[in-house]
Amino acid sequence: MRATDLMSCTVLDETGSPVGRVHDIRILRHGNAGRFRIAGLAVGGGRLAHLWGFAEKRAKGPWLLRAITARGSRTARFVPAERVTDWGPGTVRIRGRGDDLPYLHEVVS
Repeated sequence: MRATDLMSCTVLDETGSPVGRVHDIRILRHGNAGRFRIAGLAVGGGRLAHLWGFAEKRAKGPWLLRAITARGSRTARFVPAERVTDWGPGTVRIRGRGDDLPYLHEVVS
């Protein structure tokens, strides 16, 4: 599966409740061999909040952009790769409940 196949997939928790859509993929370099692995998924919170960096609290920006993306900045969640049980296509399923997921801005600094 390609990274582009994961983008905009719906994430469902173990009860079948939707958590949100995948807006970003977090990757880590694995060892010195130049290989990468998925660390987790940025889910929910609105596309613009992720696109402009407000969901991760990376951007401060003008007050108007902060206002437009405020809800997305507060509600975006991080899904660790270890909690994913099914990678698609079209739907990503996770172990546990969506309410238990950490907020993205708490995980990504």
